[in-house]
Amino acid sequence: MSQETIIYNRVNTETVEHIKMSQETIIYNRVNRGAQDEVEKLKVVTTPECSIHPSIDLSIFCRQCNKLICPVGLTQEHQLHMMGDIQTIDHEKLGILANKDHVITNKFFTEENSKLDKILVTHQEHCEKMKLKIQEHDRKIKGEITKQTNALRKHLKIIYIQQMRK
Repeated sequence: MSQETIIYNRVNTETVEHIKMSQETIIYNRVNRGAQDEVEKLKVVTTPECSIHPSIDLSIFCRQCNKLICPVGLTQEHQLHMMGDIQTIDHEKLGILANKDHVITNKFFTEENSKLDKILVTHQEHCEKMKLKIQEHDRKIKGEITKQTNALRKHLKIIYIQQMRK
């Protein structure tokens, strides 16, 4: 295992290992559970090579140029620039993305809720109009039924009187 680099990052009882094999980084998550350890493979990340120095991996982030560089580039054209290690930059960029995601999500949900509120108001207004139409129709039908019932009663009363005279 001469080509392997193992980095331990302790968080509570968890250990994250970064094992570098040639151009590939495999990230494992080892959770200590008493006598038995559980290991799960989280992701495989390919480490890019430097385009200027092809045999060297890009392992440093130049903040001024906003790009990955190799250690040789650090000693040459990026000598006076602000640097950062990849994990720190990754954490910072993920934080920025999470914040932007939160802003976008909030904006999206605010806009969508506004649209839904307008649709709800329109629907409620439509329902109220339909309710009034139904109530008016109900009133007309009841009036017509009452009118026809009274006419039938009057007609039956006439028939009854005629039957009684006979």
